[in-house]
Amino acid sequence: MATRDKEALFEVLNAKKMSPTEIAATFVIPPQYDQLVSPDHSFLVGPRGSGKTTLLRMLQGEALMAWDHRRAPEYRRRIRYSSVFLPADRLWASQVPNADDSVSNSDLGLAAFTTQLLYALVEAMLYRIGEYQEVDSVHNPATLSHLAEVSLVSECAEGWGIDARTPSLLSLQGALDLRLNRLANQIEQSHGDSSPPDFASSQLPMEAFRLGIRAFNRHSRQPHHRWALLLDEMELAPESVHQSLRGSLRGGEANLVLKLSFSPFDRYALAKPEVGGAAPHNDFRPIYLWYGTRSGARKFTTGLWRRMMKEQLGTVRDPSSVLGHSEIDVSGSTWRKDSYNAGSKRMRLVEKTARQDPGFSEFLRNRDIDLGRVSDLSYAQRSATLRKVYPLLVFRDAVLTFEDGTPVRRARKKLTECFTGADAVFAALEGNPRWTKAVFSQLLAVYDGQQVGRGFQYDMLTDAAERFESLLRLLPPDGPVYSSRSVLSFLNDVAAYFSAQACGDFTADPPTAFRVDSKVGPEVIAALKTALSAGAVVHLRSKESPAVLSDLVGERFRLAYLLTLRDGFESPMRMGKLRNLSTIMTWARIERQRRGLLDADPTLWDSSGAES
Repeated sequence: MATRDKEALFEVLNAKKMSPTEIAATFVIPPQYDQLVSPDHSFLVGPRGSGKTTLLRMLQGEALMAWDHRRAPEYRRRIRYSSVFLPADRLWASQVPNADDSVSNSDLGLAAFTTQLLYALVEAMLYRIGEYQEVDSVHNPATLSHLAEVSLVSECAEGWGIDARTPSLLSLQGALDLRLNRLANQIEQSHGDSSPPDFASSQLPMEAFRLGIRAFNRHSRQPHHRWALLLDEMELAPESVHQSLRGSLRGGEANLVLKLSFSPFDRYALAKPEVGGAAPHNDFRPIYLWYGTRSGARKFTTGLWRRMMKEQLGTVRDPSSVLGHSEIDVSGSTWRKDSYNAGSKRMRLVEKTARQDPGFSEFLRNRDIDLGRVSDLSYAQRSATLRKVYPLLVFRDAVLTFEDGTPVRRARKKLTECFTGADAVFAALEGNPRWTKAVFSQLLAVYDGQQVGRGFQYDMLTDAAERFESLLRLLPPDGPVYSSRSVLSFLNDVAAYFSAQACGDFTADPPTAFRVDSKVGPEVIAALKTALSAGAVVHLRSKESPAVLSDLVGERFRLAYLLTLRDGFESPMRMGKLRNLSTIMTWARIERQRRGLLDADPTLWDSSGAES
């Protein structure tokens, strides 16, 4: 097996730190991009690593003009607005009021947010007039005469309450930088200082921003030009920032659109109309960056595979020719009529399982299936029974052996059979760009024209799972904490429950998802919020689900598939039955008691009752 650098496995550049040229060079168009480029307010919702920052930055003029994809000219024509990108920053992210301060942290945080917002706007202005650019041409160029620039700077400086030393946009940006430096010092050193921020906190950030774009449009003689404000990681922004955006979402000027990125959970209910928030599909377009099913991410993942293979090897091959077919893939292209023939690989496993597993044998009897006369079954009967259940048989054969008809976990598992091959590898990576780029890079590095070994594929996935575990181990629950138990511990309890169900007595539809019921305590909800934001848990949206979650009760979730291939926590990568989360937590507590592993404080995962 080729040597691999585990330390580098997840060292994928964060899009916030990449230049526009670097962003454009590595961009693969996901289905959501076509929705995002529309001239509408948009909420881009997804967990960490799902590509929110990259998508937002691919609306910036610099990235659009550096992009050499065959469809790039089409998108440059469609995106007629000028984008201003603002990432979350420690100076204003998560600043909260302090009752002991005459000038609260939230006031200072809002002032820092406004200053950074205006700095980014001036940077975009400079780009449009040709001052800041990495490539020869400018997207949506504008022209300012010297006199127009002097007037623009004068109006903005007066409206924003700053003193530009010279009447130029560069000087205006420098003045904003000085203000930001003073605010940083106040935030870091003078929380109890009675002096107000040097920028009047009564000035509303969006009003200041609108003043700037109106002034620029007026002086560049483009009065109707549209701008887009791209705000990243809104879940980190304090409530004061959320409040400042409400009016812009539900009204505001026609020449300004907002593109906001969120974790799947929004504590400030910006998308709840009944508390003053915006209404989905009316005030904004919700766009989701996760996939509830294995097939959902296939198109994007295949596109990323093709681009990375072309870059690394100078050629493109179908992923199945490099990774092989997966035994969990029962699509028509892999499961043919001869798959039901006596002696075929698949029928040998079906017959073996029927001999060893009384539960599966009973399943066949209840459906009047005689394995000696499979050819007598109709296509629909075969597909609804043998073909549908086959991936589960592969999983159980890899993980279990049988002693007198009782399933027992194997000492030496055959996990490469159920967790490798193109379909399984793609499923495990969930369409998450960060995970996918890391694993594909390793797989392609050892490709020599022959199929990449199954053992190496599995090792790369387990390495990715270990990296993910390391991150999750460090994340605190998002809420009250009464125990030293971690978010990873919560996830392991859920994973252990589903693994126990899949590895117990045979059922054709083992549970693999959970519903958050009202019996779940606040400590569990806190752990779930963090897991959801990290991408460790996937929200299974329904028609009744809100655009962005502000309450988890009643919603359905499953574990990220990457967490279901770990040793001792294996469960099939498929959609199965639902269980109430309180049922799972009660089971986990009882199981921990049985094994003598209960914490000193058992209340963290306790619940008042449970039902299936």
